[in-house]
Amino acid sequence: MKKSHIIIIGFKNTGKSVVGSALASRINKPFIDLDHVIEKNFEKKHQEKMSCRMIMKKYGEFFFRTLESNALKYSIQQKSSVISLGGGAVLLKENQSLIKSHIVIHLGAPFDEVFHRIIAEGIPSFFEENSNTLQEFKRQWDERQPLYEACRSFDKIMNHQSIEKTVQKIIEQLEKSHEKNSFDAWT
Repeated sequence: MKKSHIIIIGFKNTGKSVVGSALASRINKPFIDLDHVIEKNFEKKHQEKMSCRMIMKKYGEFFFRTLESNALKYSIQQKSSVISLGGGAVLLKENQSLIKSHIVIHLGAPFDEVFHRIIAEGIPSFFEENSNTLQEFKRQWDERQPLYEACRSFDKIMNHQSIEKTVQKIIEQLEKSHEKNSFDAWT
C-alpha cells in the first residue's frame, strides 16, 4: 500500500510549521518539518550545526535545494505523517512530482502580513543581493504562487486567524475533499 502524507506548502512565514505541528497533534500523526530534517542531516554529514538560512547563504541555492530534495525523498519514505516544506521546495519539478501523490495543502497568508514577518527576521538569504526588498519579495511571491496552486489538492487555506481555526479549516477540507478516502484511512 502506498504511503500517504499530508504535505503543507506555501511561502515562507505563512505558518506551515506551526499549523503542521498542530494538525499532526490533532489527528495523532507524526510531524516532520523539512527544514529540521535538512539541518539535522547537514550537521550529521558535515559535523557543523547550521540553520537552513546559513546553509543557503554559505553554500548557495543549488546546494541547498539539493539537500532539500534529498530530505524530501527521505521524509516521504517515513510512515504517514504531516510534512511541512520550505517555501521554495516547489521550485524543483522533481519535488513537485514527489508531493503530488500525497495530500497537499497550500497554506497562505496575506501578502503584506507575510512580507512584514519575513523582513522582521532580516533580509532572507534567498533574496537577490542588492535588490529592492519589496520588489524581490513580490517577484518571488508571483513566481511561487502558481506552483503552489498547481501542487495543491484543494482550495488554499488562509492562515490569518488562530492556529486552531486554521487546523479546523484544513480538517474540514480534508473531510469533504476528493482525498477523503485517503484521509479516512489515516484517522
